[in-house]
Amino acid sequence: MKLIPTRSRRVAEEVVKGDGTAFQKLLEDRGGKGVGRNAGERTGIRALLTITISCNGNVIMNSKRELKKEENIIIGRDPNPGVCDIVCNEKTISGRHTQIKITKDEIEIIDLNSTNGTYFNGKKLMPNEKLKRQKHGNSQIPFTMGTGNKTVVVTIGIIEIKPPSPNSPNNDLTPEQQTQLNQELRDAVKEYRKQMTDTLIFDASGSSPALRNAVEKIKLLISQGADPKSLDPGGMQLCEKIMEGLA
Repeated sequence: MKLIPTRSRRVAEEVVKGDGTAFQKLLEDRGGKGVGRNAGERTGIRALLTITISCNGNVIMNSKRELKKEENIIIGRDPNPGVCDIVCNEKTISGRHTQIKITKDEIEIIDLNSTNGTYFNGKKLMPNEKLKRQKHGNSQIPFTMGTGNKTVVVTIGIIEIKPPSPNSPNNDLTPEQQTQLNQELRDAVKEYRKQMTDTLIFDASGSSPALRNAVEKIKLLISQGADPKSLDPGGMQLCEKIMEGLA
């Protein structure tokens, strides 16, 4: 068993007491890391990547998944493993036709020296030319691959999903349901503070399954309509930080 330093013990006590300033000290003690998140991921905003592919007006692919920090997607006709991320079995499509790269700030479309070309707004990209567009909250970029009767239209989309506001109780709840949810939220916050103390004192990694479960419980209750305003100031701030991904 590894005990934490004296300063961290004091922070643990402050968390249990509901002192809202304790969380900043806690993050400093952990080197800026939150529970179960990397420092660069604490926005509380999820992003989805959508890819729609159609040929002659018929949708042949429509996918949606979580957007990674960086994406590198190859679209082509070669079905061999490891060659293309998305296989499009149309004769006008080359084995490795177009590359899509998504970074923190940009979306790039690159023609991989294809036979029939990659087009954006009717303009053909030069081989290995990078078409760059700034990535923002909700982006949608259509481009075409190939020519003639078998033109393939690809649309890349990015959708941001913001977390629900912790200050917006569900107006559809009855007073009795609201009271019950608020009480469950108070109990969940109490459990979080207990687990935080135990984690700081006994767990050198700074996290534990019980603590993560307490975080998810608080998120669930707030999404169901529990009102953080029913808590003490420290509890309200805790809920805000949890919903923002900072705890």
